[in-house]
Amino acid sequence: MNPSPTPPSAAILARPHDLALRLTHDGIVYDGIPGDAALGALLFTLRPASVAFTGARASDQLPLRLSVATARQFAALLQKLASRTDRAQAGLPAHVDAGAARAWLQAAVATVPHDEQPRFAWRAARRLGEDPWGDGSPAVTLSQEQLALFEAGFADDEGHDGAAPPPA
Repeated sequence: MNPSPTPPSAAILARPHDLALRLTHDGIVYDGIPGDAALGALLFTLRPASVAFTGARASDQLPLRLSVATARQFAALLQKLASRTDRAQAGLPAHVDAGAARAWLQAAVATVPHDEQPRFAWRAARRLGEDPWGDGSPAVTLSQEQLALFEAGFADDEGHDGAAPPPA
């Protein structure tokens, strides 16, 4: 029996090792995802249409589904942070500080193949918007390079003209 085909915009989640997750999206493998928060940051940044479990062992399916459900909650928190209109306010629940949200994103960046990290960081910065942490610090730090929202440098594959997104 052949597994059902995965739509091209879907991501495939697997657990090749007992402790780490692997996400494949648009032909890029994000390996060694340390937990649900980092997976949530990946889902927030990549925005796959769906997450499939193609090829996952039957015993891994339920834990993978739980990981995705939890990761979507982390992604929703990042979306709330990105969507806030008052950048002076944190936009996160009281029990979550900006340092924790930064750590989720940095853990996600660590899973990205080296040659794809600048594009991923740019996408994350674009999703988070200007001054995401409310303290003037960059959205993402990548190999001693700080990446904030910028308008040039990468071809835009998301149908935008390169300008900053309109305020929410």
